[in-house]
Amino acid sequence: MPTASSKSTPPTEGAGTRFPRLFPAELFLFTDKTRPGLLAQMAELDAYLERPQPAPLHDLAFTVSHTYQPAQECLALVAASHADLRARLAQAREKLSDERCQQIDRDGIYYFRQRLGGKVAFLFPGENAQYVNMLSELCLNFPEIRGAFDEADAACSAAGDGFLPSALNFPVSGTPRAAAGAPDEIAQWEKAVVLVHTANSAMSRLLDSLGLRPDAVVGHSFGELSALEMAGVIRPGDGEDRIRFALGTKVRIVRSATGGRIEIDIKSTGDGRETGEFSAAQRRH
Repeated sequence: MPTASSKSTPPTEGAGTRFPRLFPAELFLFTDKTRPGLLAQMAELDAYLERPQPAPLHDLAFTVSHTYQPAQECLALVAASHADLRARLAQAREKLSDERCQQIDRDGIYYFRQRLGGKVAFLFPGENAQYVNMLSELCLNFPEIRGAFDEADAACSAAGDGFLPSALNFPVSGTPRAAAGAPDEIAQWEKAVVLVHTANSAMSRLLDSLGLRPDAVVGHSFGELSALEMAGVIRPGDGEDRIRFALGTKVRIVRSATGGRIEIDIKSTGDGRETGEFSAAQRRH
């Protein structure tokens, strides 16, 4: 089975080559017009894995997944090691060999005979949805997530707010805050708003970088602000401007009884923004 690295020498550091982003686990997407085609692909990969030194897991995942085609039979596997991958391949092959199998949705194996239809909507949560170590695993692996928290830290530090969002959300192990204080502290409204808005912004950036576009966006409570921003209705700016906007702005969305317009009533403290109205047609996804 040819892979991205099986016919080349690994690049040396400093050669100007972009190294792959490594994750604790990899996603394998098998697609084919028929189920027997899926089984054949899995059998080929399983045979390749019998080699003494198979290619790295991320190379194999790329090789398998880069030919993904929508609207075909599809099987998804999530594996953390070569042994893990072989075990999941064996389970999936056994289940899919039975024509009566219509769905697999457990243990890192996902298959649905009937494809899901409809459209995609993103729902942004509001305050009180925050919790300690929110998005921590994503933060370790995706710069889009880390960047949003770094931006919020810099903004709160420059504004002299007396707290850093990342320090609240990711308390250092062994400290009093980590032991007991963080859940109570992040429940304070002015801190909860910043944390939730930062997390919402982080997820928006990550989903956008992955090419995921919603057909509609909706927000609950303060999450309305994040939904409006992603839809392109409002643009609060970057860095400190974004956090100031989140802290000092009360956003109310009201649908009037006539005209079907969206009224955005913005009441702010010191940022100069005024009430604005936008028609539904002005919303952009």
